[in-house]
This record gives sequence, structure tokens and C-alpha cells, in this order.
Amino acid sequence: MSALSGQGSGDINHLNGGVFRVEEYIYNVEWQEDRQRFAAKCPGYPSLNWYAETEEKAIEGLKHIISAIEKQFITYFYAQ
Repeated sequence: MSALSGQGSGDINHLNGGVFRVEEYIYNVEWQEDRQRFAAKCPGYPSLNWYAETEEKAIEGLKHIISAIEKQFITYFYAQ
């Protein structure tokens, strides 16, 4: 299993004054023999995972899902 964390300036999202950084999460990637794919997971979202042919694609897919969830959280929060 490899753990990757992003601290780069990419993937910064702004919505209604809220700011969240998808890159600040830690991402774990492991090979799933039964699926013949890499599985990306994030301890901050333990129920989510993303399967892909490469480690990079698995992480990018998971980042995309987390970004969408974070945007919805912020939209809901600011709508209250």
C-alpha cells in the first residue's frame, strides 16, 4: 500500500466564499487482486473508494468524487 498526500496549490475550490482543498487529504492506494485494479481510499472519507488501471487514475478519480462532495457540503451550508 502506498500513501500519497498532496500539499500542492492545485485543486483549490472556491464556492460561495467557502474554500476547500482536495489536495490536503491523504490518499492510500493498494492493488486489488480480485478486481485487477488499483483502489484509492481516503481516511477522511472511509466509505469512498475509486478503482482504476493505474495508481494515478485511481487517485484522480477519488479526488474528483471528494471535490464534488465538498462542493455540495459548501452549497448546502451556505444555503442555510
